[in-house]
Amino acid sequence: MEWLNDFMSSYFQGNREEAYKIKKENIPSRLFKFQPIEDVRINSLLQNEIWFSVPKELNDPYDCMGTYWEEEEIEEILRKTISSENLKQRSTNEIINEALDSLRDHTKISCFSEELYNMPMWAHYANNHQGICVEYNFTSLNAGVDFSKSLFPVGYEKNRYNITDLLKRSFENSNDPKIRLLYFVMQLKHESWKYEKEWRIILHTENMKSGLVSSPIQPTAIYFGLNCREFEKVAKKIKDKFDCPIYKMSLNNSKFYHLDILNL
Repeated sequence: MEWLNDFMSSYFQGNREEAYKIKKENIPSRLFKFQPIEDVRINSLLQNEIWFSVPKELNDPYDCMGTYWEEEEIEEILRKTISSENLKQRSTNEIINEALDSLRDHTKISCFSEELYNMPMWAHYANNHQGICVEYNFTSLNAGVDFSKSLFPVGYEKNRYNITDLLKRSFENSNDPKIRLLYFVMQLKHESWKYEKEWRIILHTENMKSGLVSSPIQPTAIYFGLNCREFEKVAKKIKDKFDCPIYKMSLNNSKFYHLDILNL
């Protein structure tokens, strides 16, 4: 994603407004949220609310932890900035983990995918094709709206990102704007998750709990899984609430492993 380099360049040069415009131009016009068809989920959908999770409740054990640091180098910096007594009571890793945990604990995340026809996504997040998928068009939002400003693609890497230099900067000058990179590297995951083609909205939270957030936009389409048995009842409720197309996934007679959609 070459546009991310342009975004970062503008962002760290202080041209935040220009950076968010660059990003908005590259947000997919359709992003999909897979979820089970449960009463609480359907009710929140009808209230036009989106579920946000704190990182520790997500299914990736390394979520928001795609980083590491050189312990010896950080310990040398800590000796200059923290009393020796504190260093005796806690290890370097404990001090750094405590700081990073605070950043993660005050973060809540909502996850979306670029792909509707991704069968593992239907299986893993929509209750084995029994759930639903909600389509959103975040490009309809102003670039300055929180949901647009905080929406970014997930990066997939083989190795974790070395934040030693960022940590040094944070100890030497807490006002250094490059420290903000810690926020962006929270969006790195191992390459084994690449099939998800994920985008995520990351918001600040004070209560450190998962919960619902009111959406500034309405769904642009709703898709029921091919194994969904309650779609007629739920589809009627959705039609009464939203003016958007409703579909049901289906199989076809083809040599390809494709899913089709039927218009309801």
